Amino acid sequence: MVQLHTLLYKYKKYATEIIEDANTCQRVALMKQADDLTLIGDTANSKKVMVEYDVVLKGEERDLEEFTILMQDTVFDYFNIIVKEYYMAVDKWGQDKDYVSAVKLEYEKIDKELEAQDDEEPLPEGLVKEIANQLLKEKEMLLTNIYTELSKMNQMEQAGGKFNFEQTVMLNKVMFEDKMYLKTGFSGKDLLRAIKRFGIADERMKEAKEIEDRE
Repeated sequence: MVQLHTLLYKYKKYATEIIEDANTCQRVALMKQADDLTLIGDTANSKKVMVEYDVVLKGEERDLEEFTILMQDTVFDYFNIIVKEYYMAVDKWGQDKDYVSAVKLEYEKIDKELEAQDDEEPLPEGLVKEIANQLLKEKEMLLTNIYTELSKMNQMEQAGGKFNFEQTVMLNKVMFEDKMYLKTGFSGKDLLRAIKRFGIADERMKEAKEIEDRE
């Protein structure tokens, strides 16, 4: 049961990487098309292309869910397992602390395996520490502005409006990374890799701790 459980997790993790990369390529191509149309003054068609971009942007979670269902059906057919029986077994074994610990351990191994593969990827030419720092600051500034706007929207929600906080932040984060790629050629994953490789996150944490200690 542990093997089956972790096999599904591993397939989903690798599939997520593939689907995210494919959707990123599609989104960036649409954004570039919209920008090119705007440059020649065709704002009407530019807006139409951005509507298509928005569909792809918001549809990634659905794509992952659809793939997960397809993947599970394929694996269950291979092992001759009925879906209902699997979830009943998961509920049963989920009460077993040893089972849960074993599954978590396997999950950690898979996560570390993916991280090790990512660490081996070279950074794009030109993505030096100074540029990574600047891009991170721009990203943080954007997210700060979004949080400010969301606070205002939260007040509106109390008055009858509705919005999805996490989805709004995530969509704006992805749009920033798409624009960043068009402008610099660096993807969101490239930036995360650079932040880790140059120790930028550790430096930020150290600075924050020093400020806290002084206060």
